[in-house]
Amino acid sequence: MGIPRNKFYISANDLTSCPSGVFYKKKKTPLPLVHPRIAEIWQVFGRLQEKGQKIQKMVMEEWQRGNVLVSPERFIPWNDFGITGKYDAIVRINGEFILYEIKGAGKQIFDNELDKPEPFDAHRSQVIIYHYFLRKNFPGIKAKILYVERSGDRRLEITIEYEDKEFLKNLEIVKSFQEALDKDIPQQPKPTIAWNKFQNRYDLSMAAITCKYHALCLKDDKWYEKAVLEVREKNKKEGYE
Repeated sequence: MGIPRNKFYISANDLTSCPSGVFYKKKKTPLPLVHPRIAEIWQVFGRLQEKGQKIQKMVMEEWQRGNVLVSPERFIPWNDFGITGKYDAIVRINGEFILYEIKGAGKQIFDNELDKPEPFDAHRSQVIIYHYFLRKNFPGIKAKILYVERSGDRRLEITIEYEDKEFLKNLEIVKSFQEALDKDIPQQPKPTIAWNKFQNRYDLSMAAITCKYHALCLKDDKWYEKAVLEVREKNKKEGYE
């Protein structure tokens, strides 16, 4: 696709985040006030991230002992689109290269009523981006997400398959970011409420909860209280509670 070389770098995480929030972050906009409950959630996420790093280290050490670790955490290859990010690991098992993203997970990824195991959508998008840029250097490489339960011993491997058109959507997102920054016009934020496929109910979207600019994106510093009420009413109305 004829997308010009980027004026900035954008991470795989940003590509799966709220585009409006990424716009304000790229513009180095001062952070708006945050609701106390959201601040508490961010603190919990910080502790979970630390736990996730310990889990990743543990798994890496297992692969090292098994002499299958080919590449530890590294940046994906440089590319003309300005997309960057660090993949977790590449291993070689029975002569086959596998790209792994290692994620600490709660019970909802293991205990649900889905017909087959599914990853979080953002995790799927993330590993697709990494795989697309690595497959030239590692022909035939497969992509997998490894979920490791934070409070137990359970593990779940999910193989990720995709068509190129699914990845190419990211290039359109990059282009839209460039245009938004050039025109100094923020993009539309992701929805505040989303369907939680693991819990089979509506919930606040992760994009909204993790976006540090969501009050600014919505131009509403009361968005959290309103969204919690809307989720409760929506689930009650549609019989999910």
